[in-house]
Amino acid sequence: MKQLTESQIRTLDITRHMSVTANAGSGKTSVLVERFLQAIRSGIRVDEILCLTFTDKAALELRERIGRALLERMNSPEPDEIVARYRGAKSSMLDANISTIHSFCLNVLREFPVEAGVDANFKVLEDFDAASLKRDAAEEAVIDSLSGETEFAKQTHQFLVRFGYKQTLDILSEMFSHREKLAHKKIIYNTQHDSSEFLIPRIEILRDHWSRLGKLIVEISRNSIRHNGNGKENFLSAVESLENSFNTSEIDPLSLLPGVSRVLELVLTKQQKLRSGVEIIPNGDFNQRQIYEIIKSTYQILYGGDDTGELSPVSIQQYLDDAHTIYGLYLAAEQRYDEKKTSRGALDFDDLQLFVLKLLKFNETVSNVLRNRFKQIMVDEYQDTNLLQYEIFKGLIKDFSVDGRIFVVGDPKQSIYRFRNAQVEVFKRTEEDLTTLPNAEVIALAESFRMNGEIAKFVDWLFADIMKKNPLFKQLGFKSTSEAEYSAIKPIRTVEATGSVEIFYAEGENRANNSDATPIELQSNFVAARIKKMVMTGEKISKN
Repeated sequence: MKQLTESQIRTLDITRHMSVTANAGSGKTSVLVERFLQAIRSGIRVDEILCLTFTDKAALELRERIGRALLERMNSPEPDEIVARYRGAKSSMLDANISTIHSFCLNVLREFPVEAGVDANFKVLEDFDAASLKRDAAEEAVIDSLSGETEFAKQTHQFLVRFGYKQTLDILSEMFSHREKLAHKKIIYNTQHDSSEFLIPRIEILRDHWSRLGKLIVEISRNSIRHNGNGKENFLSAVESLENSFNTSEIDPLSLLPGVSRVLELVLTKQQKLRSGVEIIPNGDFNQRQIYEIIKSTYQILYGGDDTGELSPVSIQQYLDDAHTIYGLYLAAEQRYDEKKTSRGALDFDDLQLFVLKLLKFNETVSNVLRNRFKQIMVDEYQDTNLLQYEIFKGLIKDFSVDGRIFVVGDPKQSIYRFRNAQVEVFKRTEEDLTTLPNAEVIALAESFRMNGEIAKFVDWLFADIMKKNPLFKQLGFKSTSEAEYSAIKPIRTVEATGSVEIFYAEGENRANNSDATPIELQSNFVAARIKKMVMTGEKISKN
């Protein structure tokens, strides 16, 4: 057993709920292993411990690490009673509940299919199959909604005129990706879907969609449009102005629409044809036809699909009308999606969690069985958690009513990956919930066994700035770079090697030298060339 730091030792108190922020290289996995062993040492059985992480690979690695640690402790000089517990735990590792949250939920539903109201022999849809069914359901919902002379049919037609068929399907796809949030609220508050409750979130999805469209137009204009006509200088100026606008924090995407329209006006005529001197260049992501369709469809969104050249008025009322329409289409699509799954005896990954949450909320018998089963719950990579999963965790411990049952660990700095719709605010909310309890603690593992000083300084400089200035983090409560908000890395390695951090940035105009290379390929080429230079020139490289 290696020596633990003071903060690591504090995490081993299994009588307290804990939220732990763990910097990269801080020994997070070692802490998970030691806490598991501490539970065994105290008399808790292997099958009474639930360990959850977010990939099958991570779950397997954690299982192997715990198994090796138990084998090592079986030969330790600890009291015979404790060694016997280690030995018993090692022989029971096949029963260890170490898995992803989805695997855990799947096992619960396999155990309680009748109580959950699911087919006992249900199969789990792979992401690809689920996406295909959602797309089919969305297409059917849109087409069916156009039939007849109903008011909603008229609204759907008007929506399609403004957005186009493909963009409408894309927005529905975006809403499907947030499906667990809608269904989760329905379970928590025990209410049916109510459009008024979800209009604002849907409006935000539309805002986000338009924002991403604008950014895509900037990227295409920079890398895939060659303007050699009379309006070249105006075009370059308009693109630069729009790009600068997107770099301004806390700006409403609405205010950027005139800038997007200005760029498109200099590329397309009112009849949506390329202007004289404008040439489309294919890139690694899209061919010429696809780029033209993106430009054209965006133009149609902004100008209502006509050739008058008049920018459609965009207002909050228009947003509300659009949100009502798209939400109605979404509900119709969701119903068809559920029917398709039922006919196949299938559930998707969202369903696994939603049905388990229903059991915990509304089936007292099953919820009591699960609560009594687990005496310790440990969740790794907690920055990848969403609110639905947090409600499941709380359901397993009856809203923190039992002492020292849950332990969560992660790194908010990694939440930028938004793994499977992760919500970084859940990490913050968990900390806030725990600070109100007498039997809980919030701990930061600031030490890094992996990084040397120069790298640690760079990471601190980069992320402290991001978490201070990025409006997303401000919105979620990360208001400053104080110790409570940003945990600076403390490198504790004793390495004599010195060095500096280099940044390779593949700018769009560099494609001219290698027109077939994608941005990722360009970056890879930069790194490969740098490594080759280091080797060829005999530059000193530290292996530590």
